[in-house]
Amino acid sequence: MADTENMNRERAEAHLRLLAEEELRRAAILVPDGTAGRPPEEAMRRANVTGTLAGGAALLDAVMASGAARSAGRAGTGLYSVHYRALVRLAAFLVRDTRAAEHVVQDAFAALRHGGPQPGDTDAALANLRQAVVNQSRLVLRHRSVPGLRRHLVARVARVLAAVGALDDEVADQILEDFELALAARRAPAPGQAGPASWTQSPPVRPPPARPGARSGRVARLGQVIPVRDAHMAGEVYLLSYARTASGPQFSLLTRTSRVPGPAPAHPWPEIPLLEQFTATDDRGTRYRMRVRDLGGGANGWTLMLDPDPPHEPRWLDLTTIPGEPAVRIDLTRPPDSATVTTGGATASAGEHLLHAVAARLLAAGPIPAGTGSGPAASESGPLSAEEAMLGDVIAALQTAGALSRLSPVPGQLAALCARLNAHDHGITEPLAGDLPEPWLSMLAHYQRRKTRAAPAGDGCAAAAAVLADLDGITLAILGLHNCQGRTVMHMHASGPMCQLSGHPDDPWSDHPDELYRWPVMWIRDSGGRWHTTRIRGRSGMNDQVGLRLEVIPPLSRATAWIEMLAAGHSAQARATLPLRWQ
Repeated sequence: MADTENMNRERAEAHLRLLAEEELRRAAILVPDGTAGRPPEEAMRRANVTGTLAGGAALLDAVMASGAARSAGRAGTGLYSVHYRALVRLAAFLVRDTRAAEHVVQDAFAALRHGGPQPGDTDAALANLRQAVVNQSRLVLRHRSVPGLRRHLVARVARVLAAVGALDDEVADQILEDFELALAARRAPAPGQAGPASWTQSPPVRPPPARPGARSGRVARLGQVIPVRDAHMAGEVYLLSYARTASGPQFSLLTRTSRVPGPAPAHPWPEIPLLEQFTATDDRGTRYRMRVRDLGGGANGWTLMLDPDPPHEPRWLDLTTIPGEPAVRIDLTRPPDSATVTTGGATASAGEHLLHAVAARLLAAGPIPAGTGSGPAASESGPLSAEEAMLGDVIAALQTAGALSRLSPVPGQLAALCARLNAHDHGITEPLAGDLPEPWLSMLAHYQRRKTRAAPAGDGCAAAAAVLADLDGITLAILGLHNCQGRTVMHMHASGPMCQLSGHPDDPWSDHPDELYRWPVMWIRDSGGRWHTTRIRGRSGMNDQVGLRLEVIPPLSRATAWIEMLAAGHSAQARATLPLRWQ
């Protein structure tokens, strides 16, 4: 086993280095900067890329074929002389760059000339040329932005390999640093020329260092409705749960309020002053103030922290919401809810886990409407999203490292899912699978039913509380959910060394594609047998404590009697069945 692991690590490192070299070579030829309008031979000389690359010979052949196509063009005969300008106009419409369009058409003629016997029918030959121009234009759109999409491919593959344990973080960081330095040197301006626009260096692969910290502790389901009022607003507060966490004891709640006639409140979120007027007294006479934890608030709900941190575990709290009026007693020692939590080992490999995370993210976004995104109907819409354009490269890296079996059905299933969602040009080479996992099929059926304009979910709150087992260094606590403005939001708290926020936009808790490399994949099955996925709507945290708001997609109906949450990590998974009591 140790020899196999070392071999896979060596293959993973070699794969990442070759990928970096290939992207440097593409940077010299395909980037529309000072070298874009130069002959490809000159661009190749300017690249000066060293090392052996598996695809280097094929790429060099394509460059020389482009030169041969120019010779054919100078001859001014046949299809080239008659249709060249019309094809350039077509390519320019697709790639939005005249010089790049010229190269696209020249490459299309080169492919036609060196592709063997050509059809005698001129119309058929012209149709082949037009298709070649469209295909080559897509290739340029996919690879043109090295400072953006293509440049981030190397970092994306590095993070994937590090996340599955196929590559040490230090090795991945060093390869990325070398790649950034080499790319900067390739793009250095010539004397007297302006330099390229500045861009941010790829973030390091290594996550924030682990540090000890308390995990999510006791949680209690509440389900109480309390009237509230101040000078500007009046309404009700739905208390969903109480949780004792390392960042402090907290209530998860939702406010339903309306304005009182009079001057408009000065605060942009008038609920905050309303909630922060609350006070509490525990069973030992200790008094507490309240402060709001910012998770986006409003329709996403609020988190209310007790201040100071109680020196003991309160049995109850007398909560005063309206100064001068009687307090409401909140029992924190209710019998445990009938929620059941089970744990077990992971049922998917590390590579399959990542692909399931990609599938959940694509399903949360929904189908791409015709005429937008990627695909034949939208070639003019611009570069592809990261999830679509890099899937083939990510799968190849996982297979090379041994983290994904070449016999695994998941790549083919993901390709079939992309086809159903109108997400094309993903680069997956495996044939489309005929069967899909049940949660995927259920979500696809929802999008099909949605065309009939099903009635939106009714507003309401459901008190629920449970703590899930450790999942790859993350402990999750479910703190209730609510329906508002046509969406269902689940209140959660996460703790553990993998939950630290780095402040970087690519940290694993942001709403960024990289979050899915270490964040558990979560599916929800409702009492009607339908499956749902989740995406982050709000978050806030410090050190290894994170408060979360997850949107449940599609939203839950108030007729839902219970839900089963499946949270799958790299090495373990947990299931929690929660009865829902809507109010």
